[in-house]
Amino acid sequence: MMWQTPGCGLVRFETMRIILGAFVYFLLIMIAGFALGTVRELLFVPAFGRVVGEPLETPFMLMAIAVSAWAATGWCRVPSDVRHRLEMGVLSLALVLVAELGLSPFVRGSVEAWFDSFTPLTLALALVLWATHAVMPVLVRRG
Repeated sequence: MMWQTPGCGLVRFETMRIILGAFVYFLLIMIAGFALGTVRELLFVPAFGRVVGEPLETPFMLMAIAVSAWAATGWCRVPSDVRHRLEMGVLSLALVLVAELGLSPFVRGSVEAWFDSFTPLTLALALVLWATHAVMPVLVRRG
């Protein structure tokens, strides 16, 4: 029987660690994004304008991504090989994007408003953040 195959339990255990790690990483990123978005909208945008205020959030979000990936991989003991860490990062990013799109009607009025909110600069920064989000678990806690 398939479930009695040697090593099968280990594969399921690793898979659960990857899924749990992705979910914890997702939650930490959403908390950081909500907090930093609040700071951006209440402090940065009024003080510097939207063109400067929105990009000011980026270095803080990069730091949040690194800390969140480090914490999630350690807490959930995600296997350190590149494939497992990349799976964790990509799954977490998918959860973030689904949440962003799902929350858009409540936060911005519509999904289209979320897409319309990007300027060329903020879209480029978002793409960098999303790519970094996906690969950061590979870069932290190697070994």
